[in-house]
Amino acid sequence: MRRAMLPAALLAMLLAGAAGAAGAAGAQEPAPACPFAGRTATLLLRLYFGQSVRAGGVVSRRAWQRFVAERVTSALPDGFTVNDATGQFRNPASGAIGREATEIVEVAAADTPGLRARIAPTSASSTRAR
Repeated sequence: MRRAMLPAALLAMLLAGAAGAAGAAGAQEPAPACPFAGRTATLLLRLYFGQSVRAGGVVSRRAWQRFVAERVTSALPDGFTVNDATGQFRNPASGAIGREATEIVEVAAADTPGLRARIAPTSASSTRAR
C-alpha cells in the first residue's frame, strides 16, 4: 500500500525555495556575504514532512525512522535536526481547518550546488511504500 509522507504542495514550495536561486540557464546567484568577519554565509533549510496518509491514518514511527535513515541521512551527511510539530491548514476545496502531525527537518549548511542536488531527490522520494 502506498503512503504519502509529504503533501505535494509543501514539496513544491520547498523545492521552489531551495532551487529558486538557479536561473533558467542554471546559473546560481552568489551567496550573500556573511556579516561576521572570517565566516561564510549559511543556508537554513526547513523541510516539512506531514505524517497523515491520504487513505487515512498516519505514517508509522518505524516508517519515518527508516525514511530518515535511508534518505535524509544520505542527503545530509554533515548533520540535521528533526523536530516533532503539529501543523494547521485550510482545505482549499472545502474550507475546513485541518491539523496534522508533522516532522520538521532542519539543516544549516553552505549553499552549494551539491547540497541542492542532494536535497531534491530526498524530497521527491518522500512518497514511499510502508
